Amino acid sequence: MQPKLILYLLILLSGSLLGCSTSGRSGWAYAKSQPRPRDFDILEYAKENPLNITTNAPGTPGYGDPFYKEAVAQLSDISPPWTVPKIIDEFEHEHAEWIRLLKQNRPTPVERLLQLRCRSLIRVLAASRDSRAIVVLAETAESGNSPEQADMYIALFDYVVRDYNCGLPPERWVGTFSGDFLDLTIPAVQRWWVMNKTLLKTQARQNRLAE
Repeated sequence: MQPKLILYLLILLSGSLLGCSTSGRSGWAYAKSQPRPRDFDILEYAKENPLNITTNAPGTPGYGDPFYKEAVAQLSDISPPWTVPKIIDEFEHEHAEWIRLLKQNRPTPVERLLQLRCRSLIRVLAASRDSRAIVVLAETAESGNSPEQADMYIALFDYVVRDYNCGLPPERWVGTFSGDFLDLTIPAVQRWWVMNKTLLKTQARQNRLAE
C-alpha cells in the first residue's frame, strides 16, 4: 500500500466525513451519531457510508476506496454477514497464525496469503468505524508487535481520524506537504488515540458485554 499514490479528498462537510476537531474527540463522532445494531453488517455499512478517495487510476473505485474493494475480494470466503465480532475473531486468529509462521523465518505461500488476508481484515475493521474494531487495531498497532503496523495506522486515519493536524495547536498545523504521507498519518492517529482511548475502550467494553 503506497499512501503517496493516493489523493485524499478531505471534504469536511458536516456529517459527510469523519474528522478530528482540535480537541481530538470528533474523529468517530459521525459513526457514533448513526444508530445501528451491535451486530450490523460491515459490508452493508461500507456501501452506505463510502470513503471518498480517488487514485491515479481512472474510474471511481467501489466503496469509494480501492483498498477496501480489494479487501472484500480477498476475503470472499467469509460468509456474510460480516459483523464486528466475527471479523475481529478472524483477524485475531489469522494475525496470530501469521506471526507464528513469521517467527519460524521460513517464508511460505501460506505466510504470504495470511499477510494479505491480515491487511484486508485491517481495512474491513477500520471501515466499520466501530469502537470495538478501533480498539483492536489501535492497541495492536501501539504494541509494535505487528509488521502491518503501518497498514493499521493508515486504515484508522482513512476511516476515523481524517485530519493530519489532529491534536496539534494551530501554529503547528500542516498546510502544503510534499513527502511521505506516513510522516503525517501515523503521528495524527497516535495523537487521536491518546485523546480518545479511554472513551473508546469504555464503549468497546460495553458493546462486547452486550454481544
